[in-house]
Amino acid sequence: MGTVFQAAEQFLTPASADCVFVEIGSDRYEGSTMHFAKLAMHKQTVLHTVDIINDSQIRIERQGPAEGIIWHVGVGSLWAKNVFPTLGKKISCLYLDNFDYDWNVTLINQDIQNQKKFYQEQFGIVMNNQNCQIEHLSQMLALYPYMDKASTVICDDTYLSNECWIGKCGPVVTFLLAHGYQIVFTEEVGSMSYGVILTRT
Repeated sequence: MGTVFQAAEQFLTPASADCVFVEIGSDRYEGSTMHFAKLAMHKQTVLHTVDIINDSQIRIERQGPAEGIIWHVGVGSLWAKNVFPTLGKKISCLYLDNFDYDWNVTLINQDIQNQKKFYQEQFGIVMNNQNCQIEHLSQMLALYPYMDKASTVICDDTYLSNECWIGKCGPVVTFLLAHGYQIVFTEEVGSMSYGVILTRT
């Protein structure tokens, strides 16, 4: 979990009239869902946010009306493949931040082990880094035909290693670069990048 989403506003592109914002991986106390909802409303559109559980929706709506948000519960890649195409919309801003990524697979604490057990038992999902990358790339492949010509993609927990993009959205970054997107921002902490924003104009 990073804060790369907080830098997104300055890179948003002018959107077509039928565009929406999409977040896959609803807020986990870092504020992303409300942040993108406010940006979407400023652009006179809405945010569709997707998560496999509805904990974020329950928590945020307890705090008051959550304007500009359309909630979806489901697996991100399945929603992207089966639900989004039925909306008849394009995407001007896409934030990918679901399915946790292990930064060091040799250091797995008890909380992470419990989380892995929960997702295995509840959803049959094996949480490992390869499956994390596959899930994010599957989401991008399904949504790519619906990306507006001028659009922004924000990838959390994604960084360079040995000059290759890895982390949650490593394959997504490479795919987007091959399809005309450009990297406009990386979230730097020391010598590491923890998130990346790409745009196509």
